[in-house]
Amino acid sequence: MQGIVEKTRPLKAPFDVGATWRSGASDAVVEGNDETVQVPAGMFTHCLKIGTVRKIDGKTVYEETAWYAPEVGEVKAVAAYPLEHTQIIHQLESVKNQHCHSPK
Repeated sequence: MQGIVEKTRPLKAPFDVGATWRSGASDAVVEGNDETVQVPAGMFTHCLKIGTVRKIDGKTVYEETAWYAPEVGEVKAVAAYPLEHTQIIHQLESVKNQHCHSPK
């Protein structure tokens, strides 16, 4: 998959489901490579779905699932902080150069 740029969370090819890598203090895995995601900016197809987990002393302190659309980047991320019982959801609100289908 080409055209995916992520400045804060580096992605590492190949984007085969099950591929893993280490990103800083976190472990990442490709959970999907042809996902469809609906967000306020529209419907994005052929997205990567990346799961990330960070552990400290064997305890999970951060988990994230993020979706990356070709030529756009991250369109949605669901982050969880289990020790604080907190969840944060980021969704793309709009894009200037539409590479998606309009929401229904």
